[in-house]
This record gives sequence, C-alpha cells and structure tokens, in this order.
Amino acid sequence: EVKDWALSRERYWGTPLPIWLCQNRQNQISRFANTGTNIKNQKFCNNIKVIGSLKELEKLSGRKVKDPHRPYLDKITIKCDRCGGKMTRVPEVIDCWFDSGAMPFAQQHYPFENKNLIDRRIQFPADYISEAIDQTRGWFYTLLAIATVLGYEAPYKNVISLGLVLDEKGEKMSKSKGNVIDLWLMTAKYGADVIRWYFFTINQPEDPKLFAERDLDRVVKRFFLIFWNSLVFWETYQKNAKRKTSAFAAPSPKLWSVGDKATADKQNLKLKNKSKNILDKWIVSRLNTVIDETTKLLDAYQIVAASRGIEKFIIEDLSQWYIRRSRRRFKPVSEQLLSKESRQDFEAAERTLAWVLLETAKLLAPFIPFLAEEVYQKLKPKKAPFSVHLV
Repeated sequence: EVKDWALSRERYWGTPLPIWLCQNRQNQISRFANTGTNIKNQKFCNNIKVIGSLKELEKLSGRKVKDPHRPYLDKITIKCDRCGGKMTRVPEVIDCWFDSGAMPFAQQHYPFENKNLIDRRIQFPADYISEAIDQTRGWFYTLLAIATVLGYEAPYKNVISLGLVLDEKGEKMSKSKGNVIDLWLMTAKYGADVIRWYFFTINQPEDPKLFAERDLDRVVKRFFLIFWNSLVFWETYQKNAKRKTSAFAAPSPKLWSVGDKATADKQNLKLKNKSKNILDKWIVSRLNTVIDETTKLLDAYQIVAASRGIEKFIIEDLSQWYIRRSRRRFKPVSEQLLSKESRQDFEAAERTLAWVLLETAKLLAPFIPFLAEEVYQKLKPKKAPFSVHLV
C-alpha cells in the first residue's frame, strides 16, 4: 500500500526545501487579518519560486552560497519578479529519507556532472542493496519512489532483506528489559570474524536471529579452531620439507590486477609436480568443486548456502578425511630410514595441504577477512600480492 509521502519536516538543520515565497503576500495577509478585513476578495502577490540549483540561487540573489543547509540558506533572499518585493525561503527541510532515496543520483552530482554514469547505466542501477526488513517502507521504498518519479527503472537489481536480531527468547532487545547484547564486548571476546560467520551461517538472511552468546562459542570450536588447527598441522611438519622454493607456480607479478575475470583466472596458483596420490587428487578435486559452487551461489546471492558449503568442506573433507587419513604420510621418520618414495609422498602431501589451505583462505576472504589474511600471509608465495584481498 503506497500512501502519500509527507516530504517536509520541521528541523533546525537539514536539506532545505528549495521554495521561496514573496513576503508581500505574507505581510498583506497578516495586515488585513489584524484589521479584521475580509481577505477573500483582496489581491495579493502569490509568487512562489522553486529553485533548481545553487547556481540559479546565486544568480537570483547575487550572493555566494557557502553552506546549502538550513539555517544558513534561510538568510538568502531574492527579489520578486512580479511585485519587486522580497522573497524568503519556507522554513521546512526535506525528509532525510529523501536524501537517502536520492543517493544513486546525488553521489554523482547528477544531472550537473557525470550524466553518462547514470544515463548510460554505468553506475545505475546497483547490483544489490542490503538492509533490515524495516527498510521495506524506508530506504528500499524511497530509492524506488525517487527513481520512478525521475522516469528511471528500479535503482537496484537485487534486494537482500535481513531479519532483525532478537534475544535468545525471540524478544526485541531493549535496555529496559536488560537483554541488550554489547557488540563491542562480543567483538573483543570472540573477534569480528566469528560474529560475521555466525550471521552468515545461522539461518537465512530474512529470518530473525535469536542471538545467544553460546552460539558464538560453538562457531569458534566447530569451525574456526578446526581450520586454524589444519594450518598448525601443516606448520608442524612443513619444516621437514626439503624444498626451498614455493610449492606453487605463481604467475608474473605483472598479472596482479583487480576486477578482470580473465586476469583473475590466471592468478590462481598452480600446484607444482601434481601428486599421484589418490587422497591428494581427491581433496584438490573437492576444493575446485567447492570453489565453483561457492562462486555460483554468491552470484545468485545465496550467502548462507555458500558459507555452509565452505564450512562443510573444511570440517568434513579437509579435517576429518584428508588430514586424518594423511597423518601417516606426515609422520616424522629419521632421514636414514625414509625411503625415496616415502619422501616424495610426504612432500606431495605437504605441498597439497599448503595449496588447499591457501586457496581456502582466498575463498573465505569475503566472509572472514582477518583470519583469511592471517592464513594467506603464512602461505603466500613471495611474488603474490601482499594481501588476500588483492588477489
């Protein structure tokens, strides 16, 4: 149901309504009203002027606009082109939701600058927007309303509408109820990555989140420690590897750039001397499948399915299957008793695990940027980009 939008607000500061009224009209109405004269048959100057730009206002007023907000703009008057009187701005400001709704155009200073970015659909519409469910009648609506009034299509292609965060009993958080969770305290205790992963995996974006601190603890134990311990396992035995060069064949640094899919494909590190061991082949195949599935899911904005797929891969495939069944291949044996075949098998396992951990860190980077960066720094080749977020 679309209701009329009361666009004006009475505020001390804000984006002013660009409407100037002739003061003669106001003064005359006031004068006749005070004398008790019937004003219905009187002729007043009903001049109203809507200003279209700061440039137009400066031209009409002869003054430089230093600050386009109320109350500063209220001091600027213009001459009435009908009666020669003084015109002043109405006192109201525009609803701040109008400012939010005008964002796609205002950020480009449209139509005064960058018209091609909007008209040629370079920066319009947005691929997606994301807000809580209450913005259905807020930002989602005002964006659509303003774009429609200006004759454009919807200003966004996809909407991710998020459910509200409630307490563990499903009640709205309130200071009076004493059930408010301190985000900064949770961040200091568990880390931002843990909170992010909790919201990515707990349920679908549009569903309410019944927050309980114990769930963060479960996320740490069930997922983060398993992934981190997989790295620690590799670090424990990596020192036994004889190789002095990277396990990966990294492309030339000239290829490192952002935003080009063809270039990004070239940036994927290749394993040197691919292993013939069935376990190594299997985990590499599984990871490549997960990368492909995650990419497709994220392109379709299926965030929960994507994050849960990565979690399942790390817990079940990497930790419980690959590492557990490869332990004997990593088992330290004296150099004298280690056969050539065993040495090659160990190095193949070490090389494969390093590659899987590194590629998994890249996959996790959009979800848990800090842990992904830490793992990447421990594994990246010398010529690779200095951050996982630049790969």
